[in-house]
Order: sequence, then C-alpha cells, then structure tokens
Amino acid sequence: MNQSVKARGTCFSLFLLWHGARYHCSPGAEWTIKYPEVKVIVSSGFSTDPIMTDCKIFGFCGGVPKPCTLGELGRSVHAVLPNQITSD
Repeated sequence: MNQSVKARGTCFSLFLLWHGARYHCSPGAEWTIKYPEVKVIVSSGFSTDPIMTDCKIFGFCGGVPKPCTLGELGRSVHAVLPNQITSD
C-alpha cells in the first residue's frame, strides 16, 4: 500500500501475499509493521519455511499453503475477518 492509495481513500480489509523461496524474509512483513491496521495472510508452497510455520511471529494474521482449495482459502479469510465474511 502506498500513499496514493491512502490519498484516494481506497480501503483494504485484507492482503493475501504470495511468499516465494527467493525471499529470506518476505517484503510483506514490512507492510505489517508499516500498516498495522491492514491484515495480511501469507501464502506459500514451501510449508516448512519459517514464514509459514510461524507466520504470526513475522506479523502475518495467518498462512495458507499452496496449492489450496477455495474452501481452504475461505476458511483462512474467515478466521481473520470473522464478522465481514459469511459462509453458506
């Protein structure tokens, strides 16, 4: 998120951040520090990566392994935003 997004009044409830193996520490972790009001879920195919096993230590609200089903993604989003997402 940058200042132009804030200036336009754009609102985000959640970011889903892809984490790749090339990052030692995800750049998304910087967002969780700079914008603590934004909830960030990290996603990666590297299930043993510390960002996935201890995602809350890095400031993320949760983690979703890749590949995932739509149901798994929905449950993760619902866990972070329980009052904003309804499920059938």
